[in-house]
Amino acid sequence: MEPGAGAVRHLYVHIPFCRARCAYCDFASESLVSRALETVTASYLHALETELAWSAPWRAQRLETVYVGGGTPTHLPFGALVALVRGLSGEGPATEGGTATKGGPPSTGGSATGGPATGSPVAAIGPAAAAAAGPAAAAQTPPAVGAEPGALELTVEANPEGLDGDKLQQLCDAGMTRLSLGVQSFDASLRRTLGRSVHDEALRRACGAVAECGLSNWNLDLIFGIPGQTWRQAEGDVLRAVAAGPAHISLYDLTYTPSYAARVARRLGPGAQARAQAFAERRYAKVVALLEQEGYRRYEVSNFARPGYECRHNLAYWRGWDYLGVGAAAVSTVGGLRWGNVSTAEEYVARWARYKAERQRGDKATWGSPSASTSALFSSSPASSAAPSLSPSAGTVERLTRHERLFERAMLGLRTAEGVSREEVEIVLDNDRLRQLLAAGLVVERCGKLTLSAGGLNVSNAVLSAILVSPAAE
Repeated sequence: MEPGAGAVRHLYVHIPFCRARCAYCDFASESLVSRALETVTASYLHALETELAWSAPWRAQRLETVYVGGGTPTHLPFGALVALVRGLSGEGPATEGGTATKGGPPSTGGSATGGPATGSPVAAIGPAAAAAAGPAAAAQTPPAVGAEPGALELTVEANPEGLDGDKLQQLCDAGMTRLSLGVQSFDASLRRTLGRSVHDEALRRACGAVAECGLSNWNLDLIFGIPGQTWRQAEGDVLRAVAAGPAHISLYDLTYTPSYAARVARRLGPGAQARAQAFAERRYAKVVALLEQEGYRRYEVSNFARPGYECRHNLAYWRGWDYLGVGAAAVSTVGGLRWGNVSTAEEYVARWARYKAERQRGDKATWGSPSASTSALFSSSPASSAAPSLSPSAGTVERLTRHERLFERAMLGLRTAEGVSREEVEIVLDNDRLRQLLAAGLVVERCGKLTLSAGGLNVSNAVLSAILVSPAAE
């Protein structure tokens, strides 16, 4: 689908700030001490407002999912976070008093930002402020998983520190419908190995707060294969996660950045990483079985949910649907066009401040526009004159080829329980290798759909590498 006004139904909002960066983290995040928090976040949220306004012509009148991730969104000044969630849900202005935070710069109308002419630029995102989508738009999207028709799934990521029942209730009242809690491990020694400073009491308090406020739709993140982890510790993490009562559990393999691999080698010896990865390979199937025994269905390689509580936002990614990302380092993919924002908060804020100043002066933009060749890629961008041809905060831009799009569709879709249509992705399949893995029982074909078996999901990287022809190999 080529991009057009009102086409995109899924929005990611990136908050890059953390109290401290975890040793293993490979996400775009920045440590921010408390004395700088209010000033820096005020500028950042104002830039975020401007980008949300700029992106309005790309979005459907009614979004289906919004995901506020990071970083640590709950590290924002809490009033600013509540106001942001309220605006994203369509229940009110996006920021306190129409500004990024109290005392921040005022919001501007459509003439300055290219967004809505009145009110907060994100006030009309959610269903409470939007008209129902037209029948043509509704026909483009299958029914949502585990949700009332038309209901907005609005997820906020949180760390356990400082989370209590009152804060959760305020977020729910503002429009949050789903929480994702980053626990990673209930074992203090394993958290230290990850470079996480969360105390046991903070974990107990946060999990208790979720139960206290009655939020049923929430996710708990765990990491598996931490260096030094024993089976008893791994089993204990899963059982304590289940006991906390989340509707959804994400169980991720530990990814080793070069800096984290060096840290592990220094602290635990040069063979620690290899031992941890071997442990994860041997035991992952057992952990999966444990979660399934507890009533969690594995609907993607690393994601497990009780019936009806699959993450609709992530399903949109895995199904290859269009999405917008706003904030530093956020990525958008619309109609085969992909652009990624600059990675640092400082540069992101500077880009949008300059864009806004130029618009207010009536200047023709002298930066942040595509070159002549890139302009051609965006020739089918939204017709609204409010939308520039390229986001001012874009650091990278590309048009995906058909092969690249289908390769991604197959790679992501085959990681899910629903799989992909063989006919749809035929051109990226190595049919000789596929026949071998079908015979081996690692891939299953049923009614024209390809899925990975339970065993295939456990070795999905190897299976996908074998059966998919990468764009580089064309």
